[in-house]
Amino acid sequence: MSLFPPSTITLAHGVSFDNQTTLTSYKLASFKVPFDLEENVWHRISTSVRCNHCAVSVNQTQLYNVSLTSYYAGGSSISTSGAFGFGAWQDQSAYIRGVYFRDTTGNMIYHDPMASVAAVLPEYGQHENYFPTCVDGAKRDRLAWLGDFLHTTRIIGVTTNRSDLITVSGIAYLLPDYQILALISFVSYMEQSNDTAFAREHWTPWKAAIRQCVLGPSSGSAINAASIEAFKGMASVASAVGNASSAKKWAITYKSLQATLLLTCGTGVSCLESDRPIGLGRQSVIQHQWLPSPGSSTAEAGSPARFLLNNLWGAIVSNDSTKSGSIWEYVNQKSQPGYGEFTTLSHPWGGAATYALTNYVAGIRPVSFGYKSWFVEPAYTEFGVDK
Repeated sequence: MSLFPPSTITLAHGVSFDNQTTLTSYKLASFKVPFDLEENVWHRISTSVRCNHCAVSVNQTQLYNVSLTSYYAGGSSISTSGAFGFGAWQDQSAYIRGVYFRDTTGNMIYHDPMASVAAVLPEYGQHENYFPTCVDGAKRDRLAWLGDFLHTTRIIGVTTNRSDLITVSGIAYLLPDYQILALISFVSYMEQSNDTAFAREHWTPWKAAIRQCVLGPSSGSAINAASIEAFKGMASVASAVGNASSAKKWAITYKSLQATLLLTCGTGVSCLESDRPIGLGRQSVIQHQWLPSPGSSTAEAGSPARFLLNNLWGAIVSNDSTKSGSIWEYVNQKSQPGYGEFTTLSHPWGGAATYALTNYVAGIRPVSFGYKSWFVEPAYTEFGVDK
């Protein structure tokens, strides 16, 4: 990997070696190991942390002994107290045995030969997945991002209908962002299932989540367009669970926001910067600009669907030099991939075409919750297909 050259050791602070959004981390330094660190060979590693100093030795050769106060970590000091753990970086495997810990006076405070799977895995918090949970990018994040869960709920709705993957409880959501897209995900689930029992059970936190939405002209057209969808959908959910006051309030909010957005931006498209890459999964404004709402004519549905096929999904598979077998995270204005250090090819939105084609080409869309009424309106006009 380019991030970690062979036979080097990297010092970092935080939850990762990469700094990304709410996962604040800092790569502090890298040190060259004066001998080859071979695979499939046991190495003796010793780490000492005391008085704000950190020292590491490998095979009894000291690689560094540094003062942690010499490094910038967001303006705060680096704590040398707390728990410890073991792990490997992405695409790597690590095997640990014979662990010893001593206090500053040299007294043994912990020892484990790490030979018993039954004893070691529970102690270090490793076990089978307790829930049938959909996770995000397996290689980059190893987290469930609510922004991409927006697509997961819709994909499940037109494929396996595994609602248990959506209504999992008892999960610790570590990232507080994407509240608006989380609300839209919830609305999408309600459109498919009309699961009012689930909605009532969790209604208090959903109401709290919608109160956290901060809107206005400075938020940008993408955020405000997504907010319109969230408030409109949540008004319908409120009606379904019998919360008339919230339904009325949120309906007023989305109509007011919609009027403001149209007044400010015209169609809304003009507010997007012309040189800004379009995030296939991140810019939910695409839903408002290119994918029509239920009740639209076949012509309205076909034109944006054809645009997506020709300019986004088509571009992903048509260029052999950039074709990866997966979905690009970003597409620039020239229909080229926006590859970068923090892009990934394993997000749930990679399957967004599944529900987009179902809803807007096959034309199967719910009008009321739980498909009590629905459209079957194929978008044949833009594809040269007979009725």
